[in-house]
Amino acid sequence: MDFNRLMEALGQGYSTVNGKNTRKSDRQIPGEPMNIRSLLEAAQNIPFAGDALSGGMAAYDAANGDYKNALLNAIGILPFVPGVGGMIKEVKSVKNGALPESISALKTSGMQRNEKWDLYPSGSAAVKENPNAVVSPLNNGDYALSFNPAWGSKSKGFYAVGDNPEELVDYSMKKISRSDKAIDSAAKKKYESSLLGMLTSEYGDVFSLAKSTQSKSQYIVHNPSGTKIRIADHDLPLHYEQPDIDLRDWQSKDDMLQTILKTINK
Repeated sequence: MDFNRLMEALGQGYSTVNGKNTRKSDRQIPGEPMNIRSLLEAAQNIPFAGDALSGGMAAYDAANGDYKNALLNAIGILPFVPGVGGMIKEVKSVKNGALPESISALKTSGMQRNEKWDLYPSGSAAVKENPNAVVSPLNNGDYALSFNPAWGSKSKGFYAVGDNPEELVDYSMKKISRSDKAIDSAAKKKYESSLLGMLTSEYGDVFSLAKSTQSKSQYIVHNPSGTKIRIADHDLPLHYEQPDIDLRDWQSKDDMLQTILKTINK
């Protein structure tokens, strides 16, 4: 069987009848007792064509409901697909982004120059987007990124291991960004549900907050009216200046809010 006859056979696999594609898999080339699928099977022996035709057979079998053979032929293509790069193999939160000894022992030198990082003399690299993230090559061919948050940051340290340094950096920067957004969102929700947040929502940013250095007492002042609000777990001695509103920390926020609203609005 030559290549031209093969293409002719493949071209006779379908015809158009009344605007619809109709399968003609039973049609055979004169003198050749083969249908289309038989030709596809035989053609897999042609050098360099076999892999592509395995994909063709997979599509042919799937179109005809033979999903078992479709899967087997699709699998036949896999060895010829290039290796998947950028795989993140391990990610773990750790204090100060310290690498475990098993990974740290694999560190070596030789990071290549790249626009995503600045090289250290040691052979590691600081990520330009966030210098607290450092990438190091490992002698097994992988790369390790350690992230040590800046002082005062709420983000947690972590390390990640992957087989492609650029993909490792991209993944880690997205992880840090998601973490920061989640922390900011949680802080915002916490503030909005606090008494000060509820008052700010009602009147705007016209309050100041202070805390006692001697106890757990808190003081909120409504600046436009000068109304002083105290929240504590005990009464003030009579010789102390008394607040306009004296609340107890065991009261619900809704009760506190209603008391404050009545006083300010009055």
